[in-house]
Amino acid sequence: MKRSVIRRVAVRLNGGAVRGSSKALADAMGVQVKTARAWLLDPAQDNHRTMSKTAKRLFALLVILEATGKLDEKLLQSIAVTEEMLDDSD
Repeated sequence: MKRSVIRRVAVRLNGGAVRGSSKALADAMGVQVKTARAWLLDPAQDNHRTMSKTAKRLFALLVILEATGKLDEKLLQSIAVTEEMLDDSD
């Protein structure tokens, strides 16, 4: 997965702001911020991590939504509500 694509989607998830985009990506993907940041690092860096197959599948859905213009505020709010419901069921 290209870092530029990951960064673009992360920024879009964060409403267009670069600052905080790692957290927005982490929230949407259901991972720790540390993991999202590691995906964005250059592969030559020590802390770089590649996405798991499951993460790649979820991220592919986000890319499709972003490419079709459907990754909007309404969807982001729906993701947040869904996460809250899933957290409450644990």
